Amino acid sequence: AAASQALWRELRDVSVFANGDGRQVWRLSVPPSDGAKIVAELLFELQGQAFYDWGGGLVWIAHAPREDAGAELIRATVAPGGGHATLVRADEAVRARVAVFQPQPAPLAALTKRVKEGFDPHRVLNPDRMYEGV
Repeated sequence: AAASQALWRELRDVSVFANGDGRQVWRLSVPPSDGAKIVAELLFELQGQAFYDWGGGLVWIAHAPREDAGAELIRATVAPGGGHATLVRADEAVRARVAVFQPQPAPLAALTKRVKEGFDPHRVLNPDRMYEGV
């Protein structure tokens, strides 16, 4: 039981990418049928490694550090199929420059802002944590 729990914890935590080597790590959620194609496109440019889960619908990508963490390329590649990308690991300077969460379309961003304002009118609960201005 202990070995099984350790294995599943390592898979959950993607420990293969947590070795402190400075690589930037992204979590991609894409249609499972598109996972391999998206990874091939991204790794051609980023030259990193990928780990698949959920039958290819959840993809973890680790690549060498880039000033922009590859954000524009990654988000442009996952967006056409309705996917989204979250920057999981990068140094503080990169995380300050790059949106960690997939930017929302304007109507959804406006709705998110109204909901957050309704629950937190004084902006005391993690302001700007997920999205700037929210």
